[in-house]
Amino acid sequence: MNRIWAAVVIAVLIAVCSTMGISTAKNSAAEILDSLDQVHQLVEAGDTEKAVEQGEQVFADWKARSRILSTYIPHTRLDSISGSLAGLASLTSDGDSSSFEAEYRRACLLIEAMVHAELPTIDNIL
Repeated sequence: MNRIWAAVVIAVLIAVCSTMGISTAKNSAAEILDSLDQVHQLVEAGDTEKAVEQGEQVFADWKARSRILSTYIPHTRLDSISGSLAGLASLTSDGDSSSFEAEYRRACLLIEAMVHAELPTIDNIL
């Protein structure tokens, strides 16, 4: 009987940890994507100084969040997002809107793919 209770407790712990991981990934991604949208709007408005500051803030926020996310998500996926976000501030200050736009879209897609890869869907299970 004790083995059954131990198995139930372990199953509940796994479910709780998995749910926390998915929730953390979704919340972090949503907040970073919102911040990226703000940077994108600043670039489109031509306010490069604020866009550079906001871009650096997004990268700093990502670094703090990636420490927590690294317990659930492979480091290679997080590193590719970090690399993409690190270059956004410099692309903003260069004034090359096409390079910024490409890197912005790449960062958004990588973040969305990170969240999708963590969801327990049929595609991810098979």
